[in-house]
Amino acid sequence: MWKPHKLEKQLEFMVQDKIGFSFTAYEILKGTENKVIQVPQKLNYSQFMKNTIIGTLTVMINTDIVGEVRLVNVKKRS
Repeated sequence: MWKPHKLEKQLEFMVQDKIGFSFTAYEILKGTENKVIQVPQKLNYSQFMKNTIIGTLTVMINTDIVGEVRLVNVKKRS
């Protein structure tokens, strides 16, 4: 579940700074306790490819800047 105004804030940030790809921290809900997953403020491409901390639910992509994005199947340990 997203926090109130999450989408509006993320979109405003992206438009204001002409950002093509962004992601946010998120919470894992476990019973009565929530665990906040903090994410790095920035990642370059190499760091992004080695990092699994980005929750895809939090990703926003501006295809006018980035272009079309397609996910590919990648075999484990490749």
